[in-house]
Amino acid sequence: SNQIDEAENALKKALEINPEPGVANELVHFYISRKKYLQAEQILQSSLAKNPDAPESYLGLAKFYMNRGQPEEAEQNILTAISKNPELPETYIFLANFYQNTRVFEKAEQAYKDAIGKSENPADIQAALANLYFAMEKYEPASQEVQAILTGNPRHLLARLVNAKLFIHDKKNIEALAVLEGVVNEAPRWAEAHYLKGVVHLQMGDIQRSIDSANQALKFAPDNPDALSLLAENMRLKRDFEASRNYAAKALQSAPDHFQAGLILAKSLVSLGDTEKGLHILGKMGSQSPENIEILYNKSSAYLIHGKIQKATDYLEKILNLNPDFSPALLSMSNILIQQKKADQAMAMVSKYLDKSPNNLDYLLLLAGLMNEFGASPDKAMALLDRAQEIAPENPRVYTMAASHLVRTGEIEKAIEKYRALIQKKPDFVEGYMSLGTLLEQTGDMAGAEVAYLKALEIRPEFAAAANNLAWLMANDPEPDLGEALRLALVAKNAYPEDPYIADTLGWVHYKRGSTQLALTQFRMAMEKRPDLATLRYHFALALFAEGQIDQAKAELLKCLEAKENFPEYHEAEKLLKEIS
Repeated sequence: SNQIDEAENALKKALEINPEPGVANELVHFYISRKKYLQAEQILQSSLAKNPDAPESYLGLAKFYMNRGQPEEAEQNILTAISKNPELPETYIFLANFYQNTRVFEKAEQAYKDAIGKSENPADIQAALANLYFAMEKYEPASQEVQAILTGNPRHLLARLVNAKLFIHDKKNIEALAVLEGVVNEAPRWAEAHYLKGVVHLQMGDIQRSIDSANQALKFAPDNPDALSLLAENMRLKRDFEASRNYAAKALQSAPDHFQAGLILAKSLVSLGDTEKGLHILGKMGSQSPENIEILYNKSSAYLIHGKIQKATDYLEKILNLNPDFSPALLSMSNILIQQKKADQAMAMVSKYLDKSPNNLDYLLLLAGLMNEFGASPDKAMALLDRAQEIAPENPRVYTMAASHLVRTGEIEKAIEKYRALIQKKPDFVEGYMSLGTLLEQTGDMAGAEVAYLKALEIRPEFAAAANNLAWLMANDPEPDLGEALRLALVAKNAYPEDPYIADTLGWVHYKRGSTQLALTQFRMAMEKRPDLATLRYHFALALFAEGQIDQAKAELLKCLEAKENFPEYHEAEKLLKEIS
């Protein structure tokens, strides 16, 4: 106690001798550390009275008010500091940071622009403005600012970081990772750069590297809610729901309004069987954002797990009213109707939404698939698949579904002849080789299919559909070239990082290579997107079994066998279940 009093007296004396704002700040910090806020404020006010023209006096008071949760007083003092010396760019930056932290983005933007106008070397401020534009989802202006800085200074760290964010947003994972590797090499303690690396690794489906990067970020910023939330999501994908719940809860302690952490916490609780608590969290989040699609969709999923079909349907309908293009909701609605033996209603509903969004690939494929499965209008189903191929010539699903349809209608030989004639006339017709390869695969001519896919890739080496299908065939060869299969699967994955079928192919290649942890990651991601597809669930069960997770493998096998979906590996799944049991 004596030592504390002595320290206080020493600081007071120093302030008497030298009433500069810097000395006053030391005494202020002392009082704040002792929770003596009134005395701290008095010192700041007194310092301001002695230095009425020094901008620092007002900024010191503004910082104090910001920390005390008094934004109006803080803003007033920053604006007064600017009026005392309107030429100082640093004060405008202070104001911009204040507005950014209080989420008044338009005013922050103006303050950064004012600072740029006052600065002789504005690159750092331009980079901060680009970062703000990214937070505001103004991606084009963010990109323009970044390119302007990097043209003059290709090594500018913050500009490179924002450039990586833009790559991440565009799902250009390889480009983002290359930029971030360079940034981390130069600034190894920059938590945000490590966190962003973790985001890229997760988008690429590499959970272990994503976890490592998140942990690196937390090493330098232990309570960073973004890094904690990223860890939570990785643990959820690993199906370690307890760890996921704990990390998400910790992220919310640091940032109570963190959207992703709230969503992951709710999902983890539902997966742990605590549906009511999960719904309670989603309800609280929904009261803040009543029209947020992600919240509504997770509510519908929770009610489906709970067996409350009508509640789930109400939320799915609300989503489709808000966003008629949100395909997961229409897929869920369609599955509910199919389970209720209402296939005609399902087709009519999908058809209605396809009329609203005629170029929605998921809707085209969903309707074609329903027509295929329930034997309605084979010609219309084929016309839908032709339209899908025009919209997405790189998507392997389109070709596989078209080939399956032609098998069912007995038209496959005719189609093979059509494509052979087409590619004779047009030897560079990539989609023709792709279609031919998929048709030959359906007839069991795997060697012919491989030749067709190789020809497509010879013409266009990054053609995702051919890369994916060839990777699958190579992995299943009696003497597989698994190195080349992996390269091809990654080409497809880079083009379509979110596609469940491509994730399944990459997972299968990893599985055949004996990398079961990496396989599990991809199979999980595929299942997250399409939990209704028994083949994807069967592959997941195989990887779980290979990892020695017997109970989980058994649970997944039971689920895919009860799905009653006519999937190719049904008998293998039955056999494996008997083996395990």
